[in-house]
Amino acid sequence: MLWALLTIIGLLTLPIGRAQIYRLQGNKLKVRRRAGPENAISLETDVGIFSLSPSKRTLSWRDGNGITHVVPFDRIRRIRLDAVNREDLITEIGLGFEPWDLFESSKDATEWWTVLLELDDFAEVPLFRVGQYQHRELPYQWLIDLEKAVLVTLGAMKYVDERARHVRWQIRDLFAEAGKSDLIDA
Repeated sequence: MLWALLTIIGLLTLPIGRAQIYRLQGNKLKVRRRAGPENAISLETDVGIFSLSPSKRTLSWRDGNGITHVVPFDRIRRIRLDAVNREDLITEIGLGFEPWDLFESSKDATEWWTVLLELDDFAEVPLFRVGQYQHRELPYQWLIDLEKAVLVTLGAMKYVDERARHVRWQIRDLFAEAGKSDLIDA
């Protein structure tokens, strides 16, 4: 009886200590509204700083090379999410490498979600990017799923796809506030 109780307590407390490996990466989102004649909306993420100008009906940003880009609202077709899984060998080795890690279905990965604007020439402008480590172990995946469910219930973890969808809706609403209400949500 005591052994069963200690096992249950261990299963419930173990995920709390492991919550750090499931933290969201690249989760920065700050919105600022500038007062004045332009009423610009500034959007700061880990990807960059973007400015929406309702009076000029433009989106502007500076890329990593220092080049400033300005896109009229009329060129922006839609906002969409892009998801990519990238193998995470470093964390895999850090948590312990087992023989089943050689199977593709058991390889740990980081799931990256990007909020993109698609322009009329099919060019893409990434606005927000967030990632989360995905621990996969073939023999005890059920325990990992239970661990994640406990972390979500306790508020110690958020699912990366939910965060990306929420940010996409926020950005779409900011564009609507700036005068671009016909942005297609794909």
